[in-house]
Amino acid sequence: MKHNPAFLSRDELIKSFVVRQVDLDLIIETIKENTGNSNQHVLIIAPRGMGKTTLVLRAMASITEDNELNSQWYPIVFSEESYEVSTPAEFWLRAIFHLAKQLKNETLAQAHERLKTEKDEKRLYERSLSCLMDFADEQGKRLLLVVENVNMLFDEQIGSDESWDIRHTLLNEPRIMLLGTATSRFDGIDNAGKAMFDLFKIHSLEPLATHESKLLWEYLTGEEVKDNKIRPIHILTGGNPRLLAIISSFAVGASFRELMKQLTSLIDEYTTYFKSNIESLPALERKVFVTLANIWEPAEAATVARDARINVNKTSSLLKRLEFRGCVSALKSAGRKKSYQVTERLYNIYHLMRLSGSQSDRVRAVVDFMINFYEGRALAKKLAELTEEASRLGPTERKDHFEAFLEILNKVKEPMEWMRIVLSSKLDFLNLPEMQGYLIKMKGQFKPGQKITEESLKKNLLENPKFSNVWSMYGFFLHQVSNRPEEAEIAYRKAIEIDENFSWAWVYLAQLLHKKLERYEEAEAAYRKVIEINSKNDELWAILGQLLHKKLERYEEAEAAYRRAIEVNVNSASAWRQLIKLQIERSVAPGDIINTINQYLEISDKSAESLNDIAWVIFNTDFKEGLSTAEKLAQEAVEKEPDSFHQHTYASILGAQGKWEKALSVAVEFLKDSNSAKEYPNEVISFFTDAAAAGYAKEGLKLLKNSACAPKMEPLIVALQMLAGEEYNAPQEVVEVAKDVLKRIKEKKAKPAYH
Repeated sequence: MKHNPAFLSRDELIKSFVVRQVDLDLIIETIKENTGNSNQHVLIIAPRGMGKTTLVLRAMASITEDNELNSQWYPIVFSEESYEVSTPAEFWLRAIFHLAKQLKNETLAQAHERLKTEKDEKRLYERSLSCLMDFADEQGKRLLLVVENVNMLFDEQIGSDESWDIRHTLLNEPRIMLLGTATSRFDGIDNAGKAMFDLFKIHSLEPLATHESKLLWEYLTGEEVKDNKIRPIHILTGGNPRLLAIISSFAVGASFRELMKQLTSLIDEYTTYFKSNIESLPALERKVFVTLANIWEPAEAATVARDARINVNKTSSLLKRLEFRGCVSALKSAGRKKSYQVTERLYNIYHLMRLSGSQSDRVRAVVDFMINFYEGRALAKKLAELTEEASRLGPTERKDHFEAFLEILNKVKEPMEWMRIVLSSKLDFLNLPEMQGYLIKMKGQFKPGQKITEESLKKNLLENPKFSNVWSMYGFFLHQVSNRPEEAEIAYRKAIEIDENFSWAWVYLAQLLHKKLERYEEAEAAYRKVIEINSKNDELWAILGQLLHKKLERYEEAEAAYRRAIEVNVNSASAWRQLIKLQIERSVAPGDIINTINQYLEISDKSAESLNDIAWVIFNTDFKEGLSTAEKLAQEAVEKEPDSFHQHTYASILGAQGKWEKALSVAVEFLKDSNSAKEYPNEVISFFTDAAAAGYAKEGLKLLKNSACAPKMEPLIVALQMLAGEEYNAPQEVVEVAKDVLKRIKEKKAKPAYH
């Protein structure tokens, strides 16, 4: 019953119809043109979930809205399945049943009951049709029969050879029009010897385009969505409106990354939708279906037959049956052979993710690629893996995990980021004795044994309503965990009301106003207040500088803030980097920028990391005049740590200078480690798309295909194959992401970073 348009009121249906307007207009136009002695009948064809029912019901609502149509047509809407119909006469008998039900007309209901006793099929046909025509004449209207699953009705239940009487009536009776739906094309409409051949105007309902998915998503969730979030969701759902509706119920306020973490539980919630039709399949059909799902990419019958260990001819027949049921879709391929894929793309991904082995790893790698390509990475993801493993170990075995976690956490000087990482860690880990001891020291933010949930925080508030840190903690939970920024602001301000010098509450509030609510002037005031409380915090000066720099565009004040951070802590790497970025963006004289870089290098430890960081800043800010300096820094970093990902920085800078042969030879080094693609996917993608844009697609493809990183980079490899003109066969999702990668390459080619 979930997401079933048949249960919506007319007003709800009209309000929810935000896509498919062109398809609706085509149906209404055909109905309006049906004024002669013979009607044009319409058949809507699309797989399950594509919106066929919604569309035809919306067309019915249009008839009641339009005075002219309402005066000419009376719709009779059949239920989704018409299992009671097995003869042509029973088709018209069922129409009377639905008409009586719609009108709540006892006379028609009694007529239906009397007609059910008729044993002669010919007389039943004539009497039932006559009853409907009498009603049409009484109303002075034509009847519009809305019939779902016409393929099943006419090919299986009635039988295509038994449907000639219905064809004759539909061709010659101007008072009846049939608007039908089907999950796929079927023999009855494709075979010239069948009754339904050439009877219908066929309209195939295509998957939603990305912009249509965006419109539907925004209606369903009530929130605006950016392209980098809706595009991967569109790909995973295949533009299927029902799947979009299912995912949207989980997605309000969640990033694509967070949504993918919930994917398995999300589909488990809708097990009936995803599994009922599969489990009801006959055993051999089910085996072929599962085999095709395991393959994932489009496959010919011979491939499926080999993996399923079934005769090819038998497999081909079973695939056609599955296509008829709408479970699989046939795709055009070279020559006369067909390729097949599972129609429900999200179910295919769900199925593979529940398996173990190479195919499960493959689909997870593609999902990870999509997360990083469309959204980017986060530090918390790495820490989550660490804490999850630690929570399963004993005190001795987890010692290294705990120390590694604290080492990373202690490097996070920004309180907002620190708290976000802590709250996104496993609860079991946070409640380990070692972690509790650490958290107790952190300004009383946590209490021993406290389970970090909204209920526990509310309980803490009731017990300690005058503790500013408790209000601050609750505000942070609302802000970062529950995504309720307005409530979070109230909690932060309550903490400040209790203690106006509580710096953490001011920092949290400033970050909320800055990053979430985009009230930049108020954010500046909050930052300046916390700096007034603690003027010796270089990170706060640097963050204020970023706000002034990036959002308020007060560049002189931003530079002053960065320099103040450096005064407080001459080793503040973030302040130095931001200052260099600002100077490059403001087109300060190249000599002055190089001078600032040299000043930083003089006071830095000249470690491989610091050298690489500055080289990357120069490369990433399109500072053409600084590339030779960046190359020297990156080369020195690589010499100090040859087995590090600094090789990528070095290769990128060489490429930016047009030295692509040397850049690709350096790339071989960072491709040796499969962790390069796992830890730095965006950087790997960027390097090879830059190389392709510069005309080195084939060379880059050869390196990537034969590297340890290849399993994590399948969409990138397919994109390079497309560009290089090579043949490829990949799952639909991979192909769609590859098209976006290819689009990015073309954009880079049209507008190179360094020119």
